[in-house]
Amino acid sequence: MRGRSTTPTRAIITRRIGGLVGAGVLVATVACQPEPPPPRDLITSVSASSSVAGQLTTITVRVGENEVGGSPWINLGEGAGPGDAKLPASSAPDACAAGSMPAQAIAVSGGSELTLTCRLPETMVNGPWTIAISASGSFGTTWGASLPLVVTGGTDDVTPPVLTILAPQSQVVPRGGSFPVLYRIADDHLAPNTQLSPSWFQFQGNKPYDTTFFCAGPDDQFLRTQVSPTVIEVSFTCKVPTVLEPGLYKSFLQAAGDIYGRSTPIQLSVSIS
Repeated sequence: MRGRSTTPTRAIITRRIGGLVGAGVLVATVACQPEPPPPRDLITSVSASSSVAGQLTTITVRVGENEVGGSPWINLGEGAGPGDAKLPASSAPDACAAGSMPAQAIAVSGGSELTLTCRLPETMVNGPWTIAISASGSFGTTWGASLPLVVTGGTDDVTPPVLTILAPQSQVVPRGGSFPVLYRIADDHLAPNTQLSPSWFQFQGNKPYDTTFFCAGPDDQFLRTQVSPTVIEVSFTCKVPTVLEPGLYKSFLQAAGDIYGRSTPIQLSVSIS
């Protein structure tokens, strides 16, 4: 009996090549398909009627949603100003502050318009700002929009406070013991008992990663001393838990700020034995 040849015939080779070419064309066709357009942002525009520090402004947010519900809100982020300034606190009860503020809503072509009127803090730093904006209503909460402002009539102070940590420094503390915390804040625009933070520290160890303890307590446990009109010292005593893994512990970053929203980060470290 004659043996069967194992060499493929020309027809078989042609079919195989044709199949591979066809598959390649299919892959190329799929790869070249245009990507679907991204979903349309719910917020279609954001604007403000004024950008003068200390004056009222009307913030207008348009959303592509016809029904916003009976309790719409406009949410302001901390914002970012010159020198990374944040929205400062203001004594005005109607101040534009970080957080959620009730808004008015009316129907407009293609959606709804949300508005709120508030006063830009008189201590805002002059220059360009970008304030994160979100809107809330029956549609939920939408994120990702921002309000650009060029602020005038405020301050030109873009220098953050100078921070000096006096204690702890290269200190080893036994479990169950305590250690003093003392730091000094210097700034030309510190008011008496100004916006000093933190009022607590959280320390975290590097082994294991999730080992933490708090230095916290009522505000009157943190002694604030006005050394001069431009210098304040803050001191308190931190208690170390008795059940704690030995090692180096660092605090989460906090901030010491001035009245203009400029701040300097604070991080403390201590070794626990």
